[in-house]
Amino acid sequence: MFAKETNWGEGRGCHSGQDWVLIEEVNLDQRDRALPFSAAEAAEAVRSEGIFQFQVMASELEQAQHALLNNYRLKFTLPLFSEPPDGFALLGTGTLFEHEDRYFIVTADHIFRTDQDDPHSALIDMTTVGVPTDPRPAGAGAAPIVTLGNHIVYRLTLPVLIDVIVVELLGPKTIATLKAGWSFLPFSQAEDVAAADDRFVITGFMAQGLKFDPDTKKVGQAMLNLETDYLHYTPEVKHPVPKFDLFFYLQSDMTNVDGTQRTVTTLKGLSGGPIWAVRDISKDEVWMPSRAMKIVAIQSSELQSREKWSRGFRWSAVQQILRQPDVGLEHPP
Repeated sequence: MFAKETNWGEGRGCHSGQDWVLIEEVNLDQRDRALPFSAAEAAEAVRSEGIFQFQVMASELEQAQHALLNNYRLKFTLPLFSEPPDGFALLGTGTLFEHEDRYFIVTADHIFRTDQDDPHSALIDMTTVGVPTDPRPAGAGAAPIVTLGNHIVYRLTLPVLIDVIVVELLGPKTIATLKAGWSFLPFSQAEDVAAADDRFVITGFMAQGLKFDPDTKKVGQAMLNLETDYLHYTPEVKHPVPKFDLFFYLQSDMTNVDGTQRTVTTLKGLSGGPIWAVRDISKDEVWMPSRAMKIVAIQSSELQSREKWSRGFRWSAVQQILRQPDVGLEHPP
């Protein structure tokens, strides 16, 4: 660990640039999570020696990697809200992407429908849709909400019943606000490849624990990461799409972004969130969250009864949307 503003060489313990890969930036004076070392000791070493080095044991290393993966997902995954006539509502979760200097939110189609059970129904009033300016856990202060501003909605033409939608953000003010508080992923961080031995994480913002102040229009809530595996059979669904469907086990024990556990009885709010494949990194590669995870699907729905499973749509559905001529990408992913 070293000070961000220092140069290579003496300022960073006489190490050269090729020896380093930036994993994460941490403010030692205003940290928002536990660190695998003493923040005060690290700050003193950086001030006096230019660098702080520490070692962790295997179990501690796994915990550190777990925290890095959670915080990496948090930077790109955001909740989507609306303020219809009957009050404030959580619609679902989206993922921010950047491609060819254009900015997108990928999420589930049904969350923007006037009848969420009818994919043929009209879109809601999209001028009421908003996102928080930055991630704020419930109870840790609330974030203001900004509307999507000028935008374009892309989806596959009906009657293709694919529960995926892409929103392109066009408003410079909205884009600048989200760049300041969140981050945008490259589409290279997603792929339509899922191996048989992959572990999966469904990421999103839950309705449980949501805190909204109607006077200030500010919101805070907890982000959750559900670790899961492939469902061993294909369940019956209302509109099956075998080419794009993926099904996963759904358990009640979920992981908060800080790594703590909680029991959740519904996935309401996770619709549209990314489903990540988590993979082992070669021993010859430097471990980084971006190398350990790829988005492979978009969360769509759940079944909470005697059978419990989650349904997602493969990333290839997003690719089909982005490759449509009306999207106009020069080099679509």
